[in-house]
Amino acid sequence: MARRTTYTGGALAPTVQSAMPEDNALRVGTVIAVSGSDVTVDVAGGPPTVGVLGSYDPVVGDIVALVRAGATWLLLGRIGAGVSGIEATGQSRVAFGRIVNPTLQNLTTTPTLITGFTVNVTAPVGSCDWTATAFFDMEKLTADNSTAIGFLRRDGVLDTTQALIEMRAEATGRATIGQCWGGTGLAAGVHVFEIYGSVTAVNASWRMDNLHSSLNVELWR
Repeated sequence: MARRTTYTGGALAPTVQSAMPEDNALRVGTVIAVSGSDVTVDVAGGPPTVGVLGSYDPVVGDIVALVRAGATWLLLGRIGAGVSGIEATGQSRVAFGRIVNPTLQNLTTTPTLITGFTVNVTAPVGSCDWTATAFFDMEKLTADNSTAIGFLRRDGVLDTTQALIEMRAEATGRATIGQCWGGTGLAAGVHVFEIYGSVTAVNASWRMDNLHSSLNVELWR
């Protein structure tokens, strides 16, 4: 049975035709719905309707390749390992979020959300892998023996991996430190990534400056 594939890459008329690639140019998308003979593919600037090779049985979450010949598009099948421009696992990035320059904030011994340091990303399908990378602009304002800590909080849970900077009692100063986190199995829907900060000593005087602080979140499928 012939399948019809639609896409969620934005409005079609009238610029899609002029923006289409040359014949035989490839597009990469993600299957987000399969219903009978209809296949929906999320692909930026992609085709409104395509055919599917009979040898390919679409599955939601598949990263797929499409090719154009004239006015006809054909969904070739799932992309696997070893394809140029695609991760070795066959994955493709399906969502991205970034925040820079959050609010300058003093730190306490209780891990506290840094105002403005939140990224919301939407997983279009289930079982997504994720990575988060943060940089913390930490400044020590008084000479005390203490450590400043940066945390990632994902969907309400603090990750056990932390970003740390320690300075001795005679020192004040400032440094930008980084940390990376990652995981698998994110469900479809909105996910909240937040940055928290704290210090280890009650009388310590640290703050997270905003100039060089940032958080990037990527989802892969």
